[in-house]
Amino acid sequence: MVRLSMPRSFKPFQIVKSNLVGLFAFLLLSFLAVSLVLIVLVQHEVRHLETRYYEQMQLKATLDEEWGRLTLEKYHLGSSARVERNAREKLGMSLGKPEQIIVLPPSEAN
Repeated sequence: MVRLSMPRSFKPFQIVKSNLVGLFAFLLLSFLAVSLVLIVLVQHEVRHLETRYYEQMQLKATLDEEWGRLTLEKYHLGSSARVERNAREKLGMSLGKPEQIIVLPPSEAN
């Protein structure tokens, strides 16, 4: 029977210690790889959100411009002179005689 002898400098905890160092290095590299992937994903999401933000800002500017045009059109269509002219020309209405005009007092809103 052949007997294997261990070298005198060999200690049993040396293997465990070297395995722990390797495991620690592996865990550090794993965390580094995961964090790098997450950084790339976050940067992609930020770019996507910036694009959506600028699209929404352009839409807001377009809608503000349209709102201004519609407001002007509303005031133009509702002006007293235009309403009076349409009433006279299209409906054949005219301003009544002073005795036909009744002025009502403003109602009190409660």
